Amino acid sequence: MIGRWITNVRRARWWVKALDLTSKSQFEQALHYADLVECHLDGAVGEVSKYDIYCKLLKGFLLGSLKRNEEALEVLAAVQRDILRVGFMTDELKYLRCYGAVLGHEAMRSIPAKRLPSHAESLLKVDYENVDLAKVLSNVKRTFPLRFHPLWKESNR
Repeated sequence: MIGRWITNVRRARWWVKALDLTSKSQFEQALHYADLVECHLDGAVGEVSKYDIYCKLLKGFLLGSLKRNEEALEVLAAVQRDILRVGFMTDELKYLRCYGAVLGHEAMRSIPAKRLPSHAESLLKVDYENVDLAKVLSNVKRTFPLRFHPLWKESNR
């Protein structure tokens, strides 16, 4: 029990450090901490937690920022599959799915068409219409800003 608590504290510190380094554009170092968080996630086999999704989205963003676009696309496609596996769509999951799709499209721009996975386009559909920004927690919107949403400016007043 105490071991799990220590792991959770470490994981929380690494997550905060990854976010802090990301905000300072120190993407390589931030990726190191995101990898540490990912290695220590302890969900049941086959189960997807929102922390798995958060971590993969951050990792996809960092890989894209480092111009490692094929790796970013692979991670972001995995996020989309994870979200679909959850089985029900909350407003937060719809929001995160759109955020991942936007990042995925950014990564796809730099990858030659012949090297794109055939399933990438279908996994990365952006459906802003079904995302109610008012129902998404503000900390999620701060961490994963969906600035291309047509109602973004109105929701952040």
